[in-house]
Amino acid sequence: MKKVEIIGGTWTIGEWHWGRVEEREAIETVEVFLNKYKFVDTAPIYGFGRSEKIIGKVLGNFKRKDIKIMTKFGLNTENGEFFFKTEYKGKKISVYKRADRESIKEECKKSLERLKTDYIDIYLLHFKPSSPSLLNIAETLEELKEEGLIKQWGVCNVNTGDLNILVKNKLKPYCLQFKYNPLFTKPEKSVIPYCRKYKIKFYSYSPFERGLLTGKYNENNFDKEDDRKFLKKEKLEKLKLITEKIKPVALKYNLTIPQFILIYMKTKGIDGIIAGARTKNQAKENIEQFNLNLKKEDIEKAENIFKEFKV
Repeated sequence: MKKVEIIGGTWTIGEWHWGRVEEREAIETVEVFLNKYKFVDTAPIYGFGRSEKIIGKVLGNFKRKDIKIMTKFGLNTENGEFFFKTEYKGKKISVYKRADRESIKEECKKSLERLKTDYIDIYLLHFKPSSPSLLNIAETLEELKEEGLIKQWGVCNVNTGDLNILVKNKLKPYCLQFKYNPLFTKPEKSVIPYCRKYKIKFYSYSPFERGLLTGKYNENNFDKEDDRKFLKKEKLEKLKLITEKIKPVALKYNLTIPQFILIYMKTKGIDGIIAGARTKNQAKENIEQFNLNLKKEDIEKAENIFKEFKV
C-alpha cells in the first residue's frame, strides 16, 4: 500500500461555519498538528485570517524545515467575482473570487505575514474564478516559486478538464485538493485516476463529511453560525445509522469511528487526508492509530455499509 500522509486541517479552529473554539484550545490543537503530523492545511478564509495567525503563533516553536504548510488564495471579502454571502461572529460578509497576478502576490505576502514564515510549502488556488485563465494563474504561481516564496503550487475543487489544460501546457500542478470521503466518492470516477496517471498528488478533504460521520452528532443543536444547522432530521438519522453499523467493525481493532474512517480512506490509493480537529484530543485521536492497516474483509464490509448511504 502506498504511503498516505495525514494532514492537520484548520478550518474548524477558524470558527467560521463551526462555532466557537477558544484561542488556547486552538493553539494546543495546532501544537499537536505541528508536533505529530508535521503537515498542516489552512486558508486565509478560515476565520478570515484567524487560522493562519494561530499557526504563526505556534510555528516559531518548531524547526521550520520539519513542517509542511499548505495554504490557499483566491477568495477575499473586498472585491472581484461575487461568490457567496456568509456570517462570522454576527457580521454579514460577502466573499469574492479573485486571482489576478496582483492579488495573488498580495495574498501571498499577507499569508506569509500571518504565518510568520518566509515561504509556503504548498500554495493552492482555493476556487477557480471566471477569469483570468488557469494558465495565467499558474504562470503567476511559477513566478512565486522562482522567487522562493512558495515551494510548490496546486489547485482545489477543479475537474479533470481543468487539470488537463494545465498538464498539456506543461504547467502541471503539484497537487489537487478535493472533497472525498466514504459517502462522497465521485472523485473515484475520473479525478483520482487522472491524478494517479499524471503523478499529481490527491489530497482529500472532509473525510468525516464535516464531522457528521464521527458518530458524535445525533441532534441538530449546532451553533447559529454553523451551517450544519440547516441539516434535516432525516439526514442526521441516516448518518447515525451508518455510524451504528460501522462501530462494531471499528471495535474489532479498538478504534474510534474517526480513526477507522481515516484508516479505511488509506486504502483508496490517495496521497493525503486532511483531518480537521477542534480540540487537541481530537487531533491526537485522529493520528494515534493511523499506521494500523485493516483486513481485506473488513474493508469490504465497510465499503458495503457506506454504499447504502452514498451522497
